Amino acid sequence: GIDAAKVRWVSLPPPQLRQALAAGRVDAITELVTGRPGVEALADGRGTVVLPYSDYLTDLYGNVLATTSTTAAAHPDLVRRFRDAILRGLQYAIDHPGEAGQIFAKYQPQYRADVAAAEIGLMAPYSRADQWGVPVGALDERRVMRSIAVLQGAGALPAGITPDSVVSFNLALGS
Repeated sequence: GIDAAKVRWVSLPPPQLRQALAAGRVDAITELVTGRPGVEALADGRGTVVLPYSDYLTDLYGNVLATTSTTAAAHPDLVRRFRDAILRGLQYAIDHPGEAGQIFAKYQPQYRADVAAAEIGLMAPYSRADQWGVPVGALDERRVMRSIAVLQGAGALPAGITPDSVVSFNLALGS
């Protein structure tokens, strides 16, 4: 029911998106689903409507870790150690959202600990792969291939992209 001809896209730096929505300068923003508590905290009790892209474009991966091909080639052990450390931290945060919220608020005092904990709680189902029997952070080449196909079908990626052209599976979890 939205007339695309009446939509005006506004470019803002990511840190300004939530404030622009809360102030009524924009009617909608692109934001992670997990950001809902933070958006609502700024909206003074006004509810929000969330339209997760995963409801429309299924089987996509979300956020990923990335590095340059130069760093991957020159320092693969460093890349693996960083990957393992960040995934351990993610797993700990998911398992202890209250504590993680407190830690986040300590270093980002403008952010309330309860809001950070709520966002982490919302992140858990998107981060856990328990239902597939794989650890947090694992990549499956077939699923990467399906994600590429979905995005190509939506016109968001050009033809010719393959899983190996976007993922270094030798550096992915389990390598």
